[in-house]
Amino acid sequence: MKYAIIIMFLFTSCILPKESSEMKEWLPSDSLNVEIGSPTLIKKAGDLLFVNYSFTDGCNIDAVDIANDSILYSFATKGQGADEFLQIASMDVYRLDDKWFLSLFDNMKREYMVYFVDSLNHYKGKCPPIKRMKLPATSRYLEIYKLQDFYIATGRTAHKYTILGSDSLQRINVCTDYQRGNEVDKDSMTVSKANYGRQYPSATGDKMLSVVYMSGTLAQYQTVADSVRKVWEYTSSGFKYTKENNSIYQQSPMGYMAAGFMGDSVVGLYFGKKKGSAFNYGREFHLLNQEGLLLERYRIFSNLYNFCIDSENNLIYGIAYNPDPKILIYDMNIVERKQ
Repeated sequence: MKYAIIIMFLFTSCILPKESSEMKEWLPSDSLNVEIGSPTLIKKAGDLLFVNYSFTDGCNIDAVDIANDSILYSFATKGQGADEFLQIASMDVYRLDDKWFLSLFDNMKREYMVYFVDSLNHYKGKCPPIKRMKLPATSRYLEIYKLQDFYIATGRTAHKYTILGSDSLQRINVCTDYQRGNEVDKDSMTVSKANYGRQYPSATGDKMLSVVYMSGTLAQYQTVADSVRKVWEYTSSGFKYTKENNSIYQQSPMGYMAAGFMGDSVVGLYFGKKKGSAFNYGREFHLLNQEGLLLERYRIFSNLYNFCIDSENNLIYGIAYNPDPKILIYDMNIVERKQ
């Protein structure tokens, strides 16, 4: 029996993946030459990429035709009127019954709008949203995303996530506490600022990734009933900041900048240095498995700010600043990976 246990231990220790410390190189396989503004958000739906901060006069969003390397149309008019936007804080695409939808959240007007992508394409962006929802004037959300049977919001709130109803965005639940870098800091608003990051739901809304810039944390959540449950968390650096009046100053290195699902893997865009300017860029791609184990590290030699993933073709579309903005394409099919 004793020898059987030893043999079983040796066998399992051989087949279990181990965390990677080796750094490999990954160069873009292609790029798009289309002229874009200075985007911070990028999403893919069908054959189009949607990016914010359009150069087109009076518009917020560009729809980039990947195959023709051109802007197909621009939309989401700037302004304070009906169906107009002052500031798009979050953008997402999701899929229902094999149809693509795009959502935009204006945190200044506190309005959430949903567009049917087929209608946008047919009318070249000149169509109204299929859904408009207004939030209370007292709400302080910075991001809203659709998950399976509800919406999830985060921002300057007492809890990390607020669960909103699918019909009118009414609050139905709160969940998940913030990370606390300074245990003595009990002010929820300060803690929410320190936990600032971005959420990345899957296209089907059954799971979601979260990055926290200050702590270098990448975490995966699963939808359960009217809430989300943390499945795993990977922390790349410490979580330390100082507070002066109403401002906080990061002391720990910047960690993950963005994340996304690619099949059974998770891709994280990593910076790993102390914040040095108003803009910091990812310099590495990290590949993790569904248990949160770091499998691969790739140096990418480009200043990437954000990215999205084409899971069907195993492609990554990244917003690069070198120094002008450009969309770079990384092909997972040709990069060296651990088997």
